Amino acid sequence: MKIFLIIILGFFCNLYADLVYPENGMELNYTHIPFEWEQESEASKYQLQVAFDINFGHVIIDVEDHSLIHIIRNGIHWEQEYYWRVRGIRSDGFELDWIDTFSFSTGGYDDVMSLNTITIDENNYSEGYNLFGSLLDKKTWIMDLNGEFIWFSDSLSINPLSTFLTNGNMLAIYFTDDNILSYDDKFVVEYSIDKEIVWSSPDSLFAHHDMIVLPNGNYMMLIKEIQDGPIPIGSWTPLFQDLGYIADGILSEFPWEGDRIIEINPQTNEIEWNWNVFDYYDLNDYDTLGGYWHGALNDMMFDWTHCNSLFYDESDSSVYLSSRHLSRITKIGYETKEILWNLGHNMQSGDVDFGHDLCFSFQHDITILDNGNLLFLDNGNLSEYYCGTENQISRVLELSIVDNGSELSSSIDWEYVLPEEYAGTFMGSCRRLPNGNTLINPGALSQGFYGRSFEVNQEGESVWEMSGSTIINRMYRVPDLYPQKFSVIQPDFVWYLPSPTTYLSLGDNCLHYKITNDGHSIQSYQYSFQDNGIWFDDESGIIEIDAGESYELIFSGSVFYEIYPHDISLSVHPLGSPSNEKNVFINAWSTQNNSSGCIDPIACNYDADALTDDCSCIYNCLGDLNLDSSIDIYDMII
Repeated sequence: MKIFLIIILGFFCNLYADLVYPENGMELNYTHIPFEWEQESEASKYQLQVAFDINFGHVIIDVEDHSLIHIIRNGIHWEQEYYWRVRGIRSDGFELDWIDTFSFSTGGYDDVMSLNTITIDENNYSEGYNLFGSLLDKKTWIMDLNGEFIWFSDSLSINPLSTFLTNGNMLAIYFTDDNILSYDDKFVVEYSIDKEIVWSSPDSLFAHHDMIVLPNGNYMMLIKEIQDGPIPIGSWTPLFQDLGYIADGILSEFPWEGDRIIEINPQTNEIEWNWNVFDYYDLNDYDTLGGYWHGALNDMMFDWTHCNSLFYDESDSSVYLSSRHLSRITKIGYETKEILWNLGHNMQSGDVDFGHDLCFSFQHDITILDNGNLLFLDNGNLSEYYCGTENQISRVLELSIVDNGSELSSSIDWEYVLPEEYAGTFMGSCRRLPNGNTLINPGALSQGFYGRSFEVNQEGESVWEMSGSTIINRMYRVPDLYPQKFSVIQPDFVWYLPSPTTYLSLGDNCLHYKITNDGHSIQSYQYSFQDNGIWFDDESGIIEIDAGESYELIFSGSVFYEIYPHDISLSVHPLGSPSNEKNVFINAWSTQNNSSGCIDPIACNYDADALTDDCSCIYNCLGDLNLDSSIDIYDMII
C-alpha cells in the first residue's frame, strides 16, 4: 500500500507545469535566448526571472509575459552561468508558486578575425543581424551591426549557404577535414540553431558550393560530375605530351570536372530531377585565361565549369545556374530541362545568346529580385581582358533581361563598382536588403588574404562596413534568430490523472485557444481541432498572425451528459513546417453544475462567477439594456 501511494503521488507531481527551454544544465552557443515553459492552471500571465545565483539574490532579468515564450535579446553574455525560473500570476494578481529553477550557461566563441565594424549611417542600416562564415577557419558567426556576436557554430565546421529557412533551420557546407578545396571532403547539410544536423547529403554525391530549398520542400544542389574530354591545343599542350598524352584537341583522354544539378527528396534521399552540364554545354567552351589548364597538370583533372550558385524562380518554374569558369549564367526550363538562354562571355561554340558586352567574369551568388531583375557579384578576375581595365575590378550588377520572343537583350539597371583594393578573386556574395540597400561581400581580396563586407544604398553610398583578418565565404542579413517561435494556450484546466482536465456544463459551450506569434515576422499557421466524441465538430484551417500578436480560436459545441470524458486536442504548426508542430490535449467531462456563462471580461454581459463559456458573450451593447443576450421588449421596460 505504501509503495502504491508513493507511485500515485509521483504521478501527481509530474502533472504540474514544467520549464521547457533552456533545459537544465544546457550550454548554449548563442546569447539571444528563447525561454519557454508549460501552461500553468489558473495563470493569466507569467513572471520570468534570470539570475547569476541559484538563490536569485542578483536578478538581472525580471519580466512578465502573457505567452509561454519570452525571448531575451539583451543582458546575456558569453561564458557565463545563469539560473532561471517562472511562475504564473492569476488575473486577480495572486502569485502562484515558482514552477521550478533551471540553470544554463553560454559557451565561448572563436574571435579569429580581428573584427572591426563601422556604422556610417545607422538610420539607413537595414534591420537585422549579419550571418557569415570563414573559409579558412570553417566556422560561422552571427553578429549585430556593432560587431557583437550573438551566435557561433562552435564545434560545427560549417560555412553558411542560406539565411533562416521557413522552419527556422539553415543550410551550410560541412567540412569533414582541413582540406577546404577538395569537393570530396565536404557535403551540404541542414542544421538547427542548436548545432544539430537534421539532414545531410549522401557522402557519395560530393555536393558543393550551393543548395537551395524548392517550393515542394525538396533540396536542389550542385554535385561534381567527371567525364573524359580532350586536351585542347594551347601553351600547355607540350607539357601534357611530355606526360604521354596525345593532346591533339580531339581525343577524349583526360578527366574534365563539371557539375550536375540534382533535386533530392530529403525524406527518401531519392534524386527526382537532374541536369548535367556535359549534356548541354559544348566542350569547345573552356577558359584559357585563368590558368586552369596549367593547374590541371598538378591536379590531373581540368576544373571545367566550376558552377557555384543556383536560383529557382517559382514565377516561371526556371532554374538559374552560374558557371564561374565559363563566366556564364544559364536559365533552364525546369519542366523541359532545355536551356532558355545563356548570358555572358561568348566562346567558341557561340552558344551564349547575349550579354557579351557586360564583360563580367568568375561571378558568384545569382538571385532574381522581386522586380524580376538579375543580381549577382561580378568578381571580375578577367576584367583586364574582357573589360579592358588596367587592374581587376569587382562589381555588383543588377540586370534587366528583356525577351521579346525573337531577341534577348540585357541592360544594367544598377551597378556598384568596388574600390580596386577590394576586388575579390574567389568566393563572395551580394544580397538586396528589404530597405533597398545591398549587402556586398567580395570574397577573398586580391590585395591581401582577408575579408571585407559593405552595405551600400541605391546611390552607392556606404552605410555599414566590416573588415576581418580571414576570408568571408558568404554574408547574409537575418532579421532574428527565431523566425518561428510561437505558443498555444488552451482553455483553463485543473491537473488530474492522466492529463489536464476541464469540466463543461450541459448545453452550449465554447473552448478558447490563444496562439501567439513570438517570431520576428508575420506567419501563417495550420491548425487542426479534434474531439473524439461529438460534442464539438472537428475543424481545421489556416490563420495568419503578425509578429508579437495573438489570435484566439473559438470552437463551439453542445455538451450532453456522458459517463466518460472526451479527449479534445489542438495541433498547430507554421505553414510549411510540420516538424515545428505544437499539440495541446485536455480531458473534458460533462457536469450538471450550471456554472457556464460569458467569461470574457471585456464583453457587455461578462459573468464573473462563470467557470465555462456558453458562447453567450455580447460585445455590441447598444439595444440590449438588460444584458440578457437578446434585444426584445424587456429592453424597453427595464
